[in-house]
This record gives sequence, structure tokens and C-alpha cells, in this order.
Amino acid sequence: MTCPDPGSASGHFICILDSYDSQGEPVISWSTSTGKTSTTSIVSGSCVPGQPMSATLTLSNLYGAATSTKSFSCPMGPPL
Repeated sequence: MTCPDPGSASGHFICILDSYDSQGEPVISWSTSTGKTSTTSIVSGSCVPGQPMSATLTLSNLYGAATSTKSFSCPMGPPL
């Protein structure tokens, strides 16, 4: 997971599921501390620049689930 993605700009975050290893297609579930959710490979939203936040990604399939959480500060500058 890349979070925040370098394309994130001040007051806006983007988190991306880079890759995964799964037996079969997984169910993707994102949740963020700002309340944003997604079931695609990307979650994005608005935030207060510099605000501490987190994003949690869960991948699940018939065999189980894996969860990863990333804490970061809301981006404060232009996209890289």
C-alpha cells in the first residue's frame, strides 16, 4: 500500500493498493480516519493539511483476510 501517494496534494490524500498475492480475486475494503471508504484499489479524500490520519486496507478471500494500517500526516504541499 502506498499512502499517501506522491500524487496527493495539500489537503487531499490518495492511497493506492500497489500489488497483492492472493489465491483468487480478493475483496478490497478501505477505511480512513476521515471516514472515507472504498472497495476499489484507490481511496482518496480531503483532510486538514498536517493532520495526523490513518488508512486501513483489508484484503479478504475464501481463505482468510489480511489487514494493513498506515499512519501519516495529511499532505501539506503540491504533488510530487
